[in-house]
Amino acid sequence: YNVWQLISKLRDLNNNYKYKYAEYEAMADDVIIQSALELYADDSTQVDTKTERIVMIESEDKTLAADLNAFLESIEIESRIWNWAYSVSQYGDYFLKLYVDPDTHDIRIDDNTDPSLIMDLYEDGIRVGYAEEDTSEYRNLKHRSNPNGLDLIISSPDNFVHFMIRKSAKYDILELPIQDETDENGDPLIRKFTVVRGVSMVEGVRSIFRILQLLEDSLLAARIAKAEFIRVFNVEVGDSTPAQTTDTINSVKNLFDSKATFDVNSGRYVSTKAYRPIGDPIFNPTRNGKGSVTHENIGGDFQVRDIVDIDYFKNKLFSGLKIPKALLGFEESLPGGLGDNTLTRLDIRYSRSVKRVQNSLIVGIKDLCKIWLRVNNYSNDSDFKVVLQAPSTAEELGRLTEMDQKMSTISSSVRTLSEAFGEYLNLPKVFKVFFD
Repeated sequence: YNVWQLISKLRDLNNNYKYKYAEYEAMADDVIIQSALELYADDSTQVDTKTERIVMIESEDKTLAADLNAFLESIEIESRIWNWAYSVSQYGDYFLKLYVDPDTHDIRIDDNTDPSLIMDLYEDGIRVGYAEEDTSEYRNLKHRSNPNGLDLIISSPDNFVHFMIRKSAKYDILELPIQDETDENGDPLIRKFTVVRGVSMVEGVRSIFRILQLLEDSLLAARIAKAEFIRVFNVEVGDSTPAQTTDTINSVKNLFDSKATFDVNSGRYVSTKAYRPIGDPIFNPTRNGKGSVTHENIGGDFQVRDIVDIDYFKNKLFSGLKIPKALLGFEESLPGGLGDNTLTRLDIRYSRSVKRVQNSLIVGIKDLCKIWLRVNNYSNDSDFKVVLQAPSTAEELGRLTEMDQKMSTISSSVRTLSEAFGEYLNLPKVFKVFFD
């Protein structure tokens, strides 16, 4: 590639969902991306100090709320939800595969699904089912391939729960033949489905991450190559014979003999030098310049200013992640002080990102609860609410401060009126006027 082709490849984002999921996995190996995903998961799954739970179901029907909370407890949601939040932040999509016991109506959950193998199918804006790519050994014996070249297992909407972060209006179209249905030509009837997917929290930094990775690899390679240097010793041998010259060079060489090894697997460099014992005298006779030993170094130069380019793209990476560098240890201090405020209070964009992750969790958990209600023959109009601990934000603090100022105004006004009118004052009416 020439330079412009390389730049074009770096900025050309492949939107094939399988390629994107593979790239998200590679990005999650980076310490910055990994720390950002952990922060999203941490702040979106906070424990409520009153209930000491992360997820709670609230409803005016106390029996319904108790049953749903018991169901969530039975699937150990408290220990699982952090992984759900991390995965949905990483991929933008996360699927739970459900297994229903027909006798006991118990629901088992498989939360180790690969999001690249599952497609959420919609038709006319309504979820109609899921298509799961069959990777089993005997897949060709069970059903035939669809026109897209994939062996798919079509299942009902109650077989999966889809957590997704909605951020884009881009959808894929999947064409599937309908079993035992044909068109006027006798060919299998083809129906078109919309495949709905979410968007990862790190989608916006894919291009920046590629460029930064290339710069870091280039810098590391240059650093290793330029760090190696050669030390040239000049030994004055005067009018020595060739045999005497060889003896003199070897005697000096043995004084500084060394061995170096580099283990590629562990990345460990080991160097052993055969120096003379400490304090051992070296007798170096010189006569008319003969025997004089000097040396010079060749190589080892390195330009520190090359790191500035990496800092520029790292700043863009942190901007895309909406997380201050200081919180991940790249600066010594946090704005406002780490002990004074949480990150959701310091950065309004970050707090809104956390809420997006929370909303995807709430919608997914609500879908899971609705499936449990249908399996257990509850009424379709059962009303309940999934509650997660909302992050404390600067907007919330601003509203509380404004409310506190208004309450102070009411208090001082009522005190003034009471002093002026005393028993003639209708306090309930005054309060109603103020609060209205």
